[in-house]
Amino acid sequence: GKIALGKLSQALHYGAKVISIAGNFDEALAIARQIVEEHPLVLVNSVNPYRVQGQQTAAWEIIEQLGQVPDCLALPVGNAGNITAY
Repeated sequence: GKIALGKLSQALHYGAKVISIAGNFDEALAIARQIVEEHPLVLVNSVNPYRVQGQQTAAWEIIEQLGQVPDCLALPVGNAGNITAY
């Protein structure tokens, strides 16, 4: 698949059940949504409002520590899902 081996090994180390598919991201997301509909699970992707709200706390902590809104902010990103929280 198209996943970094380090990410995959961490997930497996912590007991994740990994389902490998022969498809692209959109196909994988469709399968994940189907699994969530059929099981008592929550999909925590970059558009999940609870995830975005949780990530937003980092922005508030930065403002609190600086005492003001910074002029700029540099964020490390993979697929930039976290950027929606800022």
